[in-house]
Amino acid sequence: MPIKSVFPDICVPEVNFAEYVLKTIQQYPPTKTALVSAFNEKSYTYQEIAEIVRKCASFLKRSGLQKGDIVALCSPNIPEFMFVFLATALCGSTITTCNPLYTSYEIMQQFKDSKPVFVFTVPEHAKKVKAVTEQLPTANEVIVFGDYVGFRSFKSLISVDDGTYYPNNVKVDVFNDILVLPYSSGTTGNPKGVMLSHYSFVSSLFIVRIYWKTFLQDVEYLVLPLFHIYGMLRSFSYLEQGSTLVLDERFDLERMAKAIETYKVTSCAVVPPMLLAFAKSNIEQTHNLSTMKSMIVGAAPVSPSLATLVAKKLNCNVDLAWGMTETSGVPVILNKMAWRISSDASGLVAPLNSMKVCDLQTGKELGPNEVGELLVKGPEIMLGYYNNPVATANTLEKDGFLHTGDIGYYDEFNQFYVKDRAKELIKYKGFQVPPAEIEHVLMDHPEIADAAVIGIPDEEAGEVPMAFVVKRIESLSASQVQSFVKGEVYLPLVL
Repeated sequence: MPIKSVFPDICVPEVNFAEYVLKTIQQYPPTKTALVSAFNEKSYTYQEIAEIVRKCASFLKRSGLQKGDIVALCSPNIPEFMFVFLATALCGSTITTCNPLYTSYEIMQQFKDSKPVFVFTVPEHAKKVKAVTEQLPTANEVIVFGDYVGFRSFKSLISVDDGTYYPNNVKVDVFNDILVLPYSSGTTGNPKGVMLSHYSFVSSLFIVRIYWKTFLQDVEYLVLPLFHIYGMLRSFSYLEQGSTLVLDERFDLERMAKAIETYKVTSCAVVPPMLLAFAKSNIEQTHNLSTMKSMIVGAAPVSPSLATLVAKKLNCNVDLAWGMTETSGVPVILNKMAWRISSDASGLVAPLNSMKVCDLQTGKELGPNEVGELLVKGPEIMLGYYNNPVATANTLEKDGFLHTGDIGYYDEFNQFYVKDRAKELIKYKGFQVPPAEIEHVLMDHPEIADAAVIGIPDEEAGEVPMAFVVKRIESLSASQVQSFVKGEVYLPLVL
């Protein structure tokens, strides 16, 4: 029998995600600071957020955005990202998120599949994104957050819109309409659009609230990218619960420590390389980090001993989370330090979820302490992969269980242990990098006959890709190959 969560069931409202968030934040003091950009110190109150989102939704409708259309966000961590996200959802349209550091090639692959009609980006990447959209018949316009010659700015569009076209009566099927379409490699292969519904994301907020109940006085520092499911879920979770969210655009330990001091941060979400940076430094001796109460680490494997070390240094809880883009970013297995469960365990099953372990060869369900593939089922699970029924069928069982591609087991206390990955994905700084994608780029080189890519351990990044190539000509050097790949993918390659 599948292992069910020990947490009590909760009732999740069947509503449009954005309508739920906006209705919820109305209960908080309208002039309370809700969002802060650590980059430029610009802040927004709950009242200002609601007004900006209303005007943005009106602009999008006025510009012809239809229910089911896709809007792309190719941006770093700035408040405007969240405003457009909510406004798009209000229109009954879908958001797809894209790493702004992607090369033109990588953006093109995603946009060819998702076919966005509007793209929002920042001035630094406007030309690159525009060059891509000019090759796509579906894209109407690239809009910038900021000012850049030749592009309309988000600020100017919002300033002149009076909200007349605000979409009041858009009907969405909360169980089947796609709210957000982040791209993930899933268990294998090239990036695929992960279809997450309104109900999936609202469920995620409710599940996270049980894990981490926050209060009006709490402050979250978030440098994890909003285009990644981990940062995306954390951002809206804090906004929805009435806490203050401090967004930053890039990780630097000194910069993060200053932000914790300045804004009296009480919690943050990190990935293992960030945790390692804290462990290796004495930053707590030069900065006042005493307001920190909790830290959650996810997106890649981390040793419990490292978490314990950082917890002692910062005098705060460090919780270990395990989830996927396909689970809407929900930590479907969590080990909260305050629970005092086995330090070796990955954790307990999330609220509203159930899990099972199955034999890799036969698919037979296994019992306690038997190692196999982990499968999970819950309301936050994806609808499937966009335009990819084969991958969907290989990942989702007919009864709703999701194949995670990870290997583990559970013990007699129903504590789960994630031990290995059946999939070949490379975990680079928390991001999933499919070897097949890099191999495809390598095979485009005229002087490479064949190529294979694997992940190798790296203390800073977790893993980095290593390529093995068969050369057509002996004079081809490793540096030449690295230079070729550098123009197509954004991460380093070892040869």
